[in-house]
Amino acid sequence: HRNATGFIEAIKRYEHKKQEQSFFKDEINVISIVAHGGTIMSLLDAYSENDYYSGMCSCGEGFATEVTYTVDNYGNIKISCLSVIDRICIGSDNR
Repeated sequence: HRNATGFIEAIKRYEHKKQEQSFFKDEINVISIVAHGGTIMSLLDAYSENDYYSGMCSCGEGFATEVTYTVDNYGNIKISCLSVIDRICIGSDNR
């Protein structure tokens, strides 16, 4: 599943950067991913309670989500949940 592989790779990079103490001045707990709508739909379908079509959004729109995952001793990422917090829409206060 190509979309899932890219998503997990982004989390791995985040975890790697977290290990570099000099990289962060403050604790960072927000990551932004800009992706094609089909990628968003696929990720929500794979990791959330939503189905594929509930992740459909218009051009320039998306979702604020929270991802819960674990990292094993070998650095492998296991995503346990992707929760939609809010829908982000162009021209609204939800940015």
